[in-house]
Amino acid sequence: LTDGVFVCDVEGRIESVNQAAVDLCGYQSQELMGRSVAILWGLPEQAAWFDQTRFRKLLQRRAFQRSDMTLRAKSGELIPVAWSASVLEVSGEPTGLVGVARDVSVERRLESEKLRAVQSMAASVAHEIRNPLGAIQNSAGLLLRDLSLDGEDLALLEIVAAETQRISDIVEQFLQFARPAEPT
Repeated sequence: LTDGVFVCDVEGRIESVNQAAVDLCGYQSQELMGRSVAILWGLPEQAAWFDQTRFRKLLQRRAFQRSDMTLRAKSGELIPVAWSASVLEVSGEPTGLVGVARDVSVERRLESEKLRAVQSMAASVAHEIRNPLGAIQNSAGLLLRDLSLDGEDLALLEIVAAETQRISDIVEQFLQFARPAEPT
């Protein structure tokens, strides 16, 4: 397997790991054996799931877990992983947990780069639309101001002014959508 596999007993102590888990975390397998799996998590709230009391309750519920989590490598590096875990049972009784951690840091970096490229393209497209749109809006505004139009001519020019404003609003909304939001 290319994903890290961790097997824990009912106390939450690591019993077995595969080579991918060792490579992912930077520990030697013997450094992990018998230690609490909680040491692997980079965020305190995630490590708390593997506290002995909470861990036993999780096993009793026979819960299956799938979530995004953060491993802390031996070096201290935080590694985003897609985590899935299942309760191991023998004769209907929970005997431990097997967890699979897939490193998603490359995927996230690619997603981030793709998002930046889309944002850059959106800003460029919006700029290219805004320039001629501004000229059309200004020209329509000047014609409305300077010409004595009535009837159908006035109605058509007002439609041009209103529709160019609507397009301008759409471009602004597009830019707002494309800009990275401040995290909350």
